[in-house]
Amino acid sequence: MPEVKALVTRAEKVTLGGGWVYAVGEGSLADPRSKLHRRDRIGILRRGCYISVDTGKYSCGPSLAETVVRDICA
Repeated sequence: MPEVKALVTRAEKVTLGGGWVYAVGEGSLADPRSKLHRRDRIGILRRGCYISVDTGKYSCGPSLAETVVRDICA
């Protein structure tokens, strides 16, 4: 993604913003036994030029995002 590399070289300050949160699973968020609360299958999945990040929980997002950016800009 050349556009991302160009942003890093031109930016004075970069701020990561949040958006929609998608979860694999089923059930209600109110149910502690719901599969929506599983956090044991996190990480970065790459298929060709497609990258999917499953944070498992919000606090893992920034670290995984840094990894993706380092990989893209390397």
